[in-house]
Amino acid sequence: MIESAPKKRLMIVDDEESLPEVVRYLLQGLALEIESFTHADEALNAALARDFDLILTDFTMPEMTGEDMIVRIQESKPARKPQVIFMTGSVTVPVTKLPPESYRLLSKPFDKKDLFEILKGWVPGL
Repeated sequence: MIESAPKKRLMIVDDEESLPEVVRYLLQGLALEIESFTHADEALNAALARDFDLILTDFTMPEMTGEDMIVRIQESKPARKPQVIFMTGSVTVPVTKLPPESYRLLSKPFDKKDLFEILKGWVPGL
């Protein structure tokens, strides 16, 4: 019997309520287990309770930035650092406290091609 590889766990975080659902729709059918959140504090609690392989998060959110959320996750789970993609609608590249090799940037608005390009190599089947 051939066993399939375990599904990768993806967290999507954006305060714009429709964006996580649009991303979820674009990624349907891929070997992913997806959880989405519209509040960074809820996403942080989930990430502290469960392990995620990739976090796709808005950079700028009302209650905390995506960067602050990622820093708190990494401080709490130093041995388990997920891949990080920051989504940003800013025309300038955000300055972060994180090393540049530890994250990628995805400019909003984006389409399916942009999303798949940044996920290539991480998501099976792309």
